[in-house]
Amino acid sequence: MESLSVRPCISIVTPAYNESENLPPLYRGLCAVLDQMPVDWEWLVVDDHSSDTTFGVLTELSHRDSRVRALRFARNSGSHLACTCGLREASGDCAVIMAADLQDPPEIIPKLFERWRDGAQVVWALRAARWEKRPPLSPCPDCSPGSSGGSPG
Repeated sequence: MESLSVRPCISIVTPAYNESENLPPLYRGLCAVLDQMPVDWEWLVVDDHSSDTTFGVLTELSHRDSRVRALRFARNSGSHLACTCGLREASGDCAVIMAADLQDPPEIIPKLFERWRDGAQVVWALRAARWEKRPPLSPCPDCSPGSSGGSPG
């Protein structure tokens, strides 16, 4: 019988390309947030064959903290494949994909986690500030306001 006191594990998956300067502050932010939550966690960073010291920074972090795991592609393959690789290697009960460029604040993780605990299988977060910087989008010609985007007629 599974104990109700078992802590769930969150896997944070981060694709990284030339992010050596951003990884230490992101790591500190993740620790500050996740260490306050009732969870175990791991951070999987997939280095997309960076030309800077990204993998060296990750190696150092992983030697200091066993929750950090670094993977490195043999050639540049793109962030989508890096995310897929990280998700396949993740061992958590749930996963959060978080960019290495410090655009996504770790402080959002508890809210995402609560939605998952409430039964959501996929939780997606958007920051309003990102949309404010974009020009208005034209509506899809096949979609009417309030439609779900399915096929017309």
